[in-house]
Amino acid sequence: MSAATLTEAVAGPPAGATTRIAAFDGMRGVACLLVVVSHYFGHGYSFSRLVEGSGAVGVMMFFVLSGYLIGGILIDHRDSPSYFRTFYLRRAFRIFPIYYVVTGLSPLAMAVCTWTAHYFPLWSYLTYTVNFSMAFSGEYGNALLVPVWSLCIEEQFYLLFPLLLYALPRHWRLERVLLVLIVLAVVCRCVLAGAGANELYGKMLLPTRMDALALGVLAAHARRTPALRHWLSQNNSSRIKLFTILGLLISLALSAVENVTGVPVWDGLGFLALGVSFAGLILLIADGAPEAKRLRLPVLCFFGTISYCLYLIHLPILCVLQALILGGIPPNFSLGPASLEQTAVTALAFAVSVGIASLSWIFFEGPLVRYAHRWQYEQPHTGAFAAEPVPELRS
Repeated sequence: MSAATLTEAVAGPPAGATTRIAAFDGMRGVACLLVVVSHYFGHGYSFSRLVEGSGAVGVMMFFVLSGYLIGGILIDHRDSPSYFRTFYLRRAFRIFPIYYVVTGLSPLAMAVCTWTAHYFPLWSYLTYTVNFSMAFSGEYGNALLVPVWSLCIEEQFYLLFPLLLYALPRHWRLERVLLVLIVLAVVCRCVLAGAGANELYGKMLLPTRMDALALGVLAAHARRTPALRHWLSQNNSSRIKLFTILGLLISLALSAVENVTGVPVWDGLGFLALGVSFAGLILLIADGAPEAKRLRLPVLCFFGTISYCLYLIHLPILCVLQALILGGIPPNFSLGPASLEQTAVTALAFAVSVGIASLSWIFFEGPLVRYAHRWQYEQPHTGAFAAEPVPELRS
């Protein structure tokens, strides 16, 4: 089963038409690899300072891409009689099974990794609300399940945004609503930072991170709105390229300012600037820009296909193997430099994680996704079903 057959179906013009853009799988693969590299090599190595922030970049990329893909689907089908039923059923089949398998097995992994921090109540993991526990306590909780906070934000978005979009009067301009959400998120982060609140408030709650998701939806909306698309695509998409480059440069400049002055400007505005850059990149890819060729590499599309499971299991696998083989703590959670043995076990953990994620997609996740697409969106007023290919939606 090739990666090319498992890639994303993304709506493009005309509105409601569905095509697959393989470069989005590659982009998702890059995002996942950035997170894995951050967790595996973010401490204990001479190059750790170069990669310790890659996880935050990868999560931001996930958020914007998820907003674009899911937002596009919801915009295309907001008038369908099966709008809620089809969307939530498909999401449930895609998201819940592997998530609950991993969280359900986590107590066994914790029995091996006795050094791990306390475990937040199980119900908070099962209900995708553990990000609240993390933010309110100022702690990440159990090391094995740290990455699930970002999945909580995405699932909360998937729960609430379809309701918001459906309830909005059709004569309201969606871009204005999205811009309000973006501004509110930035204001929330800046206020929390200025008030001296712990940093997890600004990083792990939907109200403080919804600008990234809303930027993705805004990009999807712009692709489907002729006036906005024409304005963005003029002069060989020069405006999109400008937003992409400026967003990246501003985020780098804010990071430098924070490192030099200690003023927490990046969390307030850097997230926004980076999100703008990723939204611009997504639009360029959707328009067929030459840069997309690099993201269509088979290896990146492969990692994009298995990214959901890999994102969930890479830390548990690393921690369990370090404990079983060396009886110790992974380099990223220890204070000292990584030994040669630790590095070898880390490489083994990566290989094992990739292998398990691949098998999970082939025999578990993939079949469930294909089964979920038996539920199709009904056409408005006719009761007929919209014809669409079977996509793989990682969110």
